[in-house]
Amino acid sequence: MLRITCLWSILFLSLSSCEEVVDWDFQTGENDLPVVDAILTNERRIQELRLTHSFGEPNGAGRPLVADRVTVRVGEETYPFVALAEDASRYRSQVPFRAGVGEEVQLTVEWEGQRYTARSTAVPILPLGAVTFFEAGVDSLSVVAPPVYTPEEQALYIVDIDGPPLGGSEPTRARLYFYSFSTLDVSEFFRGQLENVFLPRGSTVAVSKYALTTEFAAYLRALMMEKDWRGGLYDELPSSLPTNVSNGGLGFFATAAVLRDTVEAQ
Repeated sequence: MLRITCLWSILFLSLSSCEEVVDWDFQTGENDLPVVDAILTNERRIQELRLTHSFGEPNGAGRPLVADRVTVRVGEETYPFVALAEDASRYRSQVPFRAGVGEEVQLTVEWEGQRYTARSTAVPILPLGAVTFFEAGVDSLSVVAPPVYTPEEQALYIVDIDGPPLGGSEPTRARLYFYSFSTLDVSEFFRGQLENVFLPRGSTVAVSKYALTTEFAAYLRALMMEKDWRGGLYDELPSSLPTNVSNGGLGFFATAAVLRDTVEAQ
């Protein structure tokens, strides 16, 4: 018994001696830069994008960026965007237009004497496929997620759920995001525990599928590594997200072909 106690004491002292106090020298970067958040689609409609200020707090929120001028050029046509009165971070085109597959689209943001630009060209999209569910209880279902690895196409799926109450008095409303990338990432499969989202039978499920360019997929993949894929066994080292915004701007400007379908969950 004495020998075992001594062995545990030696092990404890050995592990303790491996600890080292490290003082991190954090360098605060420029935190007043424009951040672009935009996906323009190949649908002819009023298009929308979002502009905010960058921020330094880990759980902060970007203030609306009041730009001097915001335009989008498609071919020979230029479309001005204006901020909404109820939310100055959201900008809408004044007329409907589309960002067609194969067309180069350029965003230009003029703010405080600086000019920020970004370009994107939408890629073709494959068929959406059927929306399916699996049994999650007597009266509830769950959406079957698309495959996380699709070498023939990279895509973003946004699933909006609107249904009757499930075990309560409030209606069931949720938005789910799924991603299909052309790469397999260990951090995705060994990420932390995610909340399960269930929906009552009879819920309306609206699915939107966006075909991702290679550059936009790389941005979303890096974003997932910084957010949803953290907390597991194989976290990546934190790093800055890629961007296609010039002049030091942040965020991403994307155009995408989109397919939509609405079904009843049964």
